[in-house]
Amino acid sequence: MAMTTDPISERILERARDVLRDTPEPGWDAVVEQVLARVRATPRQGWPIRAEDPAAGVAPGGIAVTDLALSGQIARRVRTMADVELDGVEIRVVDERLTAVRVDLAGHYGARLGPTGGVVRTAIEDVLAETLGDRAAGVPIDLVFTDVVTDGPDPDDTDPLRD
Repeated sequence: MAMTTDPISERILERARDVLRDTPEPGWDAVVEQVLARVRATPRQGWPIRAEDPAAGVAPGGIAVTDLALSGQIARRVRTMADVELDGVEIRVVDERLTAVRVDLAGHYGARLGPTGGVVRTAIEDVLAETLGDRAAGVPIDLVFTDVVTDGPDPDDTDPLRD
């Protein structure tokens, strides 16, 4: 049996959905902080990425770095750089092999994004080489400028009405 609804019924259902979505569960206010604390305390397990082993064939075992550790290394390096703010790091791993890196950035207003992107890409390549060795060679690195931000007043701005 096919069910059809008229536009008025559809609007009533949409409104009911929105009201229910915006209405908190009774007692939620009392436990929300505990729930958030437990979620934040839950250990995250990353995906292992095989790194170059300088002692391969000499010592048993191997070296792996998780995507969480690698994205943290990339984030720390990018946060030290001028003209950009880090918006996010995405690491793609297939069969313990790094297959791609994507870094979302906000460029500072007035920065030349092309050259800045080149400097950021080189820094990320350095992090990958330092962390994974030769296994990082050729991994595609996508930089996406998602926003432009101001980090203070423009020194060339002579508008007397601007505070």
